[in-house]
Amino acid sequence: MRLIVYGILLMLLSLSLLMAMVTPLLPPSLGLSLLAYGGCLTGFLLALAGALSRLR
Repeated sequence: MRLIVYGILLMLLSLSLLMAMVTPLLPPSLGLSLLAYGGCLTGFLLALAGALSRLR
C-alpha cells in the first residue's frame, strides 16, 4: 500500500514540475525535463509494483 501512495505522490510532484516548466515559472531545460519525466516514470513503476504486490 505504501508503494502505491509513494508512486502516486512522486508522479504528482513530477507532473507539477512539468507544469511549472510549461508556464513561464521555470525556464525549460533538458535536465529539469529529464528529471520530471524520469520521476513520472519511476512513480508509475512504483505504483504498478505496489499494485501487483497487492494482487499476490
